[in-house]
Amino acid sequence: MSRAGLVLGLDRRGRRHFRLTLKTCRLPHSFGIVATTIQAQSDSAYRQLLERFVAFYAEKLCTPHWGELAKLLPSNELQVGMNFQGLDKAEAAEIWKPFLSWVVATDGLTMASPMVVAGPGRYRWDAAALERFAPRSVLRDDRPGAPPENFFWAANLAEAGHYIHGFNSLWLLANLLQPAMQETLAAALMDASREWAIELHFQKGLAGAPMEVIAATKETPMNPAVTESFALAIIASEEPPAYAGLFHHTPGFEAARRDAAAIERATAKLSSLHEPCCVGQRTV
Repeated sequence: MSRAGLVLGLDRRGRRHFRLTLKTCRLPHSFGIVATTIQAQSDSAYRQLLERFVAFYAEKLCTPHWGELAKLLPSNELQVGMNFQGLDKAEAAEIWKPFLSWVVATDGLTMASPMVVAGPGRYRWDAAALERFAPRSVLRDDRPGAPPENFFWAANLAEAGHYIHGFNSLWLLANLLQPAMQETLAAALMDASREWAIELHFQKGLAGAPMEVIAATKETPMNPAVTESFALAIIASEEPPAYAGLFHHTPGFEAARRDAAAIERATAKLSSLHEPCCVGQRTV
């Protein structure tokens, strides 16, 4: 189908029905991930790291090829898990080489050995292939009799029935990536990460996407900030499931309130970058 759409109507008996047409896209020839963890030994080294990462993202990663996640921790740790599409392993590694070389050469920073993995695009939703290309990235449905094609991303396991302490989100607008604004962005990220972990979900913003994608998105019922943003910052806390009747775990209300307060402080520091329309809050 070349166009997506939703058609509502009535049949001859007056019953409502609808037809939903979904637009599909051709799979890229490859998918992959670049992952590492960088630890700064001081606040000043961490600030320097964030400034360099922001500049690197603006120059090399704000393109249709890159998405997914970077996590900033109060412990001065930067966790990177960036997905890519349409590039092979060597091309992805070459893009990251200057930044990773800078990390190695910079005093006060240590880095886990970077992982660069790539595979054919058609294997992106093939559990057996993913287990070969990226071990431990997926988990199988362990219910008796579950079909082998039932699997999910291991990183999402904690979200299954979790009890949320707080969940705030903010769009990060692409103008923050301009050279004159990069230091301001890095400073706000640094300040906010003193209070709580900040997750930058680059796959949720469309800045850097082709113009036809931006135009199509503007024709959908979606927050228009998504077309002008390079990432969605998520500041959240959770604990294991706490359903009624689940006796082995009850919510930790004291910890939840403490976490929620920290999330609010982190959000306030980061939202200083934004207009009110770009902030979405769901604090528990």
